[in-house]
Amino acid sequence: MSATLKVEKRNNKKSTKTQLRNQGKIPGIVYGGEGNNELISIDQSELLQVLRTQGKSSVIQLQLANGQPANVMIYEMQKDHFKDRLLHVDFKRVNMNEPIETSIPITLIGEANGVKQGGVLQFQTREIEIRCLPSHIPDFIPLYVSELSIGESLCVSDLEIPEGVEVQHELDEVIVSVAAPRLQPVEETPEDTIQEPEVVDAKNGPGMDEAK
Repeated sequence: MSATLKVEKRNNKKSTKTQLRNQGKIPGIVYGGEGNNELISIDQSELLQVLRTQGKSSVIQLQLANGQPANVMIYEMQKDHFKDRLLHVDFKRVNMNEPIETSIPITLIGEANGVKQGGVLQFQTREIEIRCLPSHIPDFIPLYVSELSIGESLCVSDLEIPEGVEVQHELDEVIVSVAAPRLQPVEETPEDTIQEPEVVDAKNGPGMDEAK
């Protein structure tokens, strides 16, 4: 089920964008489909809640006051990494009756046997490209790794793909593997560097045996 967010119209003035951000709102735009481009603003806390619960690839229904609801997906997000806040969001309209392509995360289930044995888990890709109807987009694709041993790997063919979802990857593409642990170099201990003292004959002195 798609999430619902209320949005408001806005103008394109720079001062308006700054004012909105100071109020905890994010300027954005809705485009694509059969509608015109619409400048909007959205409450940042509500959007972040949707991202936490539904993910970036989910379908969102935007409700504009005195307007028709629009089914959209997030196309791009601009973020201020220094202040850790969103600056702008682009929403693209989607037709619920037409397949679309998008990427969703891969979630590992369980702990690999190889890791328990000291191996190193190597994640080759954390997302997978899929094609399906917007209503069929899963939150994530699970990958069960408990039986994975050192030297083994799991591929796209090992994923549990829901019905109605097409994967846009080669089936033999590696997703995760377990590598053997790296051998640590042996450091010399102080005992290793100590040389045996030369034995000195108190009567003849050092080296007298060689002279005989």
